[in-house]
Amino acid sequence: MAATKLVIASILKPVDDIRMYKKFALTLVQTYKYEINIVGFYSKSEPPPSNVTLHPLYNFARISFARLFAPLRFLAKVVAIKPKIVIINTHELLLPAVTYKIFSGAKLIYDIRENYFLNIWYGSAFPPLFKQLLAMWVRLKEILTSPFISRFILAEKIYATQIPFGRKRQTIIENKALASEVAIERVGKFNLLYSGTIAPELGIFEAINFAKQLQSVKAETTLTINGYCPNLKTLKMVKRAIADSPFIKLKDGTQPVPHDEIMAAIAKADFGLAFNQDKPHIFGCIPTKVYEYAAQQLPIVTTANQSWAGLVESEKLGVLLADDIHETLNRLASASCYPNGVPRQVLWHEESSKLTDLMKQI
Repeated sequence: MAATKLVIASILKPVDDIRMYKKFALTLVQTYKYEINIVGFYSKSEPPPSNVTLHPLYNFARISFARLFAPLRFLAKVVAIKPKIVIINTHELLLPAVTYKIFSGAKLIYDIRENYFLNIWYGSAFPPLFKQLLAMWVRLKEILTSPFISRFILAEKIYATQIPFGRKRQTIIENKALASEVAIERVGKFNLLYSGTIAPELGIFEAINFAKQLQSVKAETTLTINGYCPNLKTLKMVKRAIADSPFIKLKDGTQPVPHDEIMAAIAKADFGLAFNQDKPHIFGCIPTKVYEYAAQQLPIVTTANQSWAGLVESEKLGVLLADDIHETLNRLASASCYPNGVPRQVLWHEESSKLTDLMKQI
C-alpha cells in the first residue's frame, strides 16, 4: 500500500520546529504509513530528512509585507504536493487550507497551539483597537471554517473550556517533552535559566528581578536568558533591565533558538525559572519549558499561583518562592528534587500514542 501524503504546516514556526518535526512527524513516520512534508519558516539548523521532506518556504520579518502573501504560497505548495491529509497550526492558513480541502477532498486537522483569539486580544504584540479587531477576525475565521475541519488538536487542556467550536471533534495532545538524550553538566551552584519565548506575560522581568534579588544574598548567582523575543520593544526593555547586571547574560534574542541549543542550556543550568503572569490568555496553560526542565531533572523555581505548582510540589520537581528571599535561598540550597526520577506525565510518549490513534481514526 502506498504511503499517504501528509503535510504539516506553519508560517512562523521553523521547519525543524520541535512539535511539527520531532514530535508529530517523527512519531508518524515510525508507522510507515505516511509520506510526510513539513512546510514552515527557514531554519539554519535543519535536521537530516529522516524520511521527512522539509519545505522552508518562508524567510521574512515577523511583521512584514511579505507575510501577507504567505498563505498563497502555502496554497501553491500543497497543490503541488497533493497531500491527502493537512495539519495546520496557525489561523493564517485556515482559508487556504479549506480552499485546498474543497477542491481536493483532503482531510484537514487544525492543531491549536495557542488560543489565538485571547493571545491577540490580551497580548502585547499589536496596538490597542487594532488587536481587538484582529482578534475578532481570527475568531470569526475559526468559527466559519470549523465545519470543514475533520479534527481539532488542542495543545493545552484549558483550551477545551475556551474553544467554542468543534467540541465533539477535539483531541488534547499536550506539548510535553521528549525523553532527554543530553548529558547533564550542572555543577550544583546557582546558575539560573530562563528559556523559551521572551515576553512580559511569560515572566521575563519577574525572572530578571528574582535573579537580582538572589544575587544580592548569593553572589555566585547567574542568570542566562536563552530564547527568542518577537517584540523589539520588549527586547530593548530587557537589555536596559540587565545593563547594570553583568551576572545576567542574554543570548541574542533576535532569532528563534534551535531546540538542541535550548536543551544544552537546560543541561548546564542549576535551576529553571517559570514565572507566567496572571493573564487571561495564558491562564491555565503549562509552558513547554516546564516539561523540558522536568525531562532533564532541572529543579524548577516557580510561584504557588501557577497552574503547574501542584505538579512541582507533588512530584518534587523544584521549589516554590517564599515571601522572603533568604527563605527562598534556604529552600534552593536544601532542595532534594526528582527523588523518583523523571515523572512519566511530563513526557511526550503518552501524547504520541494519542496522535497515532487520532490519525488511525482520520
